Amino acid sequence: MIAASPDLLLVNLAPAALGDWDARLVNGEYLAVLAAFLPADSTPSAPFADALSALSTVLAAPRARLHVALASLLLFVQLNWTGPDLPDTASLPSIFTHDADALALLTADGEPAYHRTRSPALLAVALTLLRAPCEPADVRATANWWHARAVRLQQHLLDNPAASLRDVQLDLLKRVAADTPESHVLRAVLELEIALAYQQYKDDRDAVEHLEKAQMASGLKFEVSGLLGRRTRFQENSITQLVVLAESACVDEVKEIGVKTLALNDDTVLEKPKLEGDTARATQNLSVLDQCILLSYCEHVKNTNPADEITTEQMFPFVRRILENPNNWTVHSMALLLRSRLESNKTRTVERAALQIQALVDQIPRCDVAKDDAPVSVRLQPIFAVSTPTRWALEAELADKMMSLGVVRTALDIFERLEMWEKVVVCHMLTERKDKAEALVLQLLEKTPKDPKFLCMLGDIRTDPSLYQEAWDASNGRFSRAMRALGGHHYKAGRYAESVECWLKALRINPLFDDAWFICGCAALHVENWDVAIEAFSRCTALDYENAEAWNNLATVYLRQKRKQEAYRALQQGIKAKYDSWKMWTNYMYLAVDLGHLDEAMQAMTRVLEIRGKNARGNAELEASARASADALVDAEVLRMIVDGILRLHAEQAVPKRIVRLRELVALATEVGATNAGAWKIAAYFYTQTGAPREAIDAHVRAYRCVAKDRYQEYAQFEAAVDAATELFEAYRDLGEREVEEGGEVACADWLYQSKLIVRALLGRGKDFEGEPAYDKVQELMAEIKTLSR
Repeated sequence: MIAASPDLLLVNLAPAALGDWDARLVNGEYLAVLAAFLPADSTPSAPFADALSALSTVLAAPRARLHVALASLLLFVQLNWTGPDLPDTASLPSIFTHDADALALLTADGEPAYHRTRSPALLAVALTLLRAPCEPADVRATANWWHARAVRLQQHLLDNPAASLRDVQLDLLKRVAADTPESHVLRAVLELEIALAYQQYKDDRDAVEHLEKAQMASGLKFEVSGLLGRRTRFQENSITQLVVLAESACVDEVKEIGVKTLALNDDTVLEKPKLEGDTARATQNLSVLDQCILLSYCEHVKNTNPADEITTEQMFPFVRRILENPNNWTVHSMALLLRSRLESNKTRTVERAALQIQALVDQIPRCDVAKDDAPVSVRLQPIFAVSTPTRWALEAELADKMMSLGVVRTALDIFERLEMWEKVVVCHMLTERKDKAEALVLQLLEKTPKDPKFLCMLGDIRTDPSLYQEAWDASNGRFSRAMRALGGHHYKAGRYAESVECWLKALRINPLFDDAWFICGCAALHVENWDVAIEAFSRCTALDYENAEAWNNLATVYLRQKRKQEAYRALQQGIKAKYDSWKMWTNYMYLAVDLGHLDEAMQAMTRVLEIRGKNARGNAELEASARASADALVDAEVLRMIVDGILRLHAEQAVPKRIVRLRELVALATEVGATNAGAWKIAAYFYTQTGAPREAIDAHVRAYRCVAKDRYQEYAQFEAAVDAATELFEAYRDLGEREVEEGGEVACADWLYQSKLIVRALLGRGKDFEGEPAYDKVQELMAEIKTLSR
């Protein structure tokens, strides 16, 4: 537990008190810091690369270099994330005017930076200065942390994740963690930012580990629980409402934050559930850091669950808990944005959701100095502890909401203002204006001929693969999207070898596309390129551990190479990701039996039967289909191998729990495969071997009924019935007189009479096959019964 709420912004790992320049950074005086260290006329005409090099030389002192880097970075965040807008950016030193060159430097792994980023040279300067080696150790650790933050911001400028940025960011944060003691006051902030870095690249397994560490370091205690309450105005009886109960180790001062929060004002649904009982832990104030941690947990719920109503209901309590205590402009704004996203699919709240996002967009450029409700120092304080979208991303989200509401014209206006031409093209295509979309792209290409992005857009509109190749050539083989598009085109056309080649070219530049790896693997499967298929599906599962189809395909490739153990391990992961896939469980079952893993085979067969039985139950058509295909529902041969193998093990070593599980499996198999004679015969064998004579006889009777008919059209049918009758007679003879329990009744006292009825019926129904071996066998059975009856 930490003693005091840590500073979420400055990251000063040095033991010394804040200096004057540190205080100016905390207060948001970034222009003053830059003006002090960088004269406005410095290197006015030098190329940007030379200016950057000269800047690193001029700022020889590590702390001076760090102050300029932080001022540049934070001013960049102010302009592109939080606002408020600067009255005039012309006063910036001239090194920050090289926007085009800076954007080129910020491109990573073939992914271009957003071309309307404001003053991108600020970020380029910060990255350059933070990359420079520095001493002493505390300055180096601080610089590494800020460098990781700068790289995280760079990723936000790109359309797609970049592997090189991911590696740099995580490496820097791990170095900072190694230099920061567990008991340090900033450890909670560091662990949270590591978690956010993993979440940025959809690595949720590692993210939650660091979220838990952040929670422990901050002293936050929370649980998702239930309290009685009402959700609507006319609800008479209270029902359990999902809530987050939380308390902080230390609480921030409550103050006005100046965020416009729209009320629901619905005539039925309440603004928030009206709870009953002790609601203290559901409403008491939390620190800003703990609110940031809860926001990340909320994102984790979304990232690790399907996009459905249940996930929405699981996320809402986190959002409500944060909105309960408006402590910070940025955190509260992010919680409102999450609430709007969750409300977008509900008819009673969809309007409020869109209007709230509009309010969030409108508040960014403004700052009411008179009220001093949200100065830049307040807005930026927790900016690296939350996943706040850029200004243009937030506006694009508003446009998407307008699109979903059918307000296409407004959405189009927003996308055109942001110059998000791909979105504009989508709007035109949705309104069936393909000609207008094509005209727009051609107009853009007139201004910037050979632009790879525009060439790809034109290729999408015209479905012309030659334009993808042209885009690739124009980028000198660096625009990975062109090869991804060309690879997809070849795959759809069935040219799998060419598709593999294109995908690999794209993924060698930027490998953080799990769907691209998946399609590449599928194409490699078609051409039996096992090495590429294994690499592709392995990379896919590394990026998305929950991709069950990728695990299944990886297992398929291993099987083709007769690497059964690796296939088995791949399927183990696949069934975790897709627990309700009976096909995947079936494949796992076959492998488990083949490798002798009988307990796992038993679990797999149980799961297959549960899923298939559940799917058919209650659906007349499916139930009829299930009865018609009982042999397919229950693999009797696999069941026999499981029963036989476990009984052999049981003969050597008593394992009662395993036998109980096996009994349950046998019962389930005969329930789902009620018309499967093979399943009943195996059940009879199991009951015989485990000392249950009555159940064994009953199973033989059911096996016979599965094949018995009023009239036999084919000899094979009659033969199967004779075999089942013979086994039933032998069971009657061997087990009928056995005591069910000591000193009690026998398994079947009238077994001889029952045998006679069955054999007599067979003789009558099988007269068409008189003279055949099976009929002779029935006559022999009748003779034996008569002998035993004397």
